[in-house]
Amino acid sequence: MKDNERESGHALRGAHYSGRVSGAGAIEFDVSAEGDEVRNLRVTQIPCDGGVHDELPWPLSIAVADGQFHGTLDPLAIKVSGQFLPEGKAVGTFMLDFGDCRSPELSWTATAATPTSTSTPGP
Repeated sequence: MKDNERESGHALRGAHYSGRVSGAGAIEFDVSAEGDEVRNLRVTQIPCDGGVHDELPWPLSIAVADGQFHGTLDPLAIKVSGQFLPEGKAVGTFMLDFGDCRSPELSWTATAATPTSTSTPGP
């Protein structure tokens, strides 16, 4: 495997992913129970042309295919892409362009939340 290639994984069905955006704030999103859509994507503290855009909630679901997703909101030219990796990890890029508020292409990493155990202790 080349240094710039990553082993592909799959979206963990029904998982909530959260993480950091390089040079910005946070990213979070949910994967559908079927594992075929990213939903409720939200990016915070996005740097843009001398300021910061506080929050961008993505208004649509984004299809997942072959362990990857890509979304664009036109005409604003807001783009997000991601790749699911093994062990509940995901990486990708995000870019915002509101005309007077443009960010550079930002890298992000996220991890699926680990379910807590609900087992009851024995006698």
